Amino acid sequence: MSQANHSLTTVPFEGANLIVQRGRTPADTLVAMKPLVEGMGLEWEPQRKRIARHPVLKEGTVIMEAPSNGGPQDTLALPLIRVNFFLATIHPERVTDEAVRKTVIAYQTRCADVLFKAFFGERVAASQRTSTPRGRSLKTRRQRLGLTSQQLADLSGVSDNTIRRIEDGKHDGSEKTWLTLDSALQAARRDIKAEQERRNATVRLQFTVPVAKAGAVCNYVSSILNPSEGEG
Repeated sequence: MSQANHSLTTVPFEGANLIVQRGRTPADTLVAMKPLVEGMGLEWEPQRKRIARHPVLKEGTVIMEAPSNGGPQDTLALPLIRVNFFLATIHPERVTDEAVRKTVIAYQTRCADVLFKAFFGERVAASQRTSTPRGRSLKTRRQRLGLTSQQLADLSGVSDNTIRRIEDGKHDGSEKTWLTLDSALQAARRDIKAEQERRNATVRLQFTVPVAKAGAVCNYVSSILNPSEGEG
């Protein structure tokens, strides 16, 4: 069902104009998602499908009327309180274009905060910063790799205190900080994978021996590779 818009507002952010239908609360303030996605430099259709198949996001979608070059058109929107959740489902490390990746991180870091401030002021915006989806995502990625916040700090050069504050939603972190943390987590993942492959590698020995001595050689090699089997 389409909602007619009588309170549309355009909010400039990172060179794009975000279209918002103001409500009385963040729960009924609607954000048009196509301008937001395209503002990040991403293609709309894959993100539309992401929203449609996500069990939480799809329940909050609303079709609202928004302006376009061809006149008013129906467009998919999410409540403002769901915008951060949607942004957290995007993985910057999978974005190959560096400029687009930086823009995605900027949106994940500041977009919802800017919208909350624009419509509901600093106090409400601050209340939304506690345990942000992006902060929780960082903590989850770190823990999956078996890293403490201090170990991630050692790998990235970002202080342990800053990492903890980001994970707790008490600090946004700059674009440079997020890129540094993403790079450190990717490097850690590669190192862990390489170590696992090294441990799983099979040592292959290839040589030629006379048939008559093959049995003795096999027993000798076996005793080297499995010394405990020869103990009595």
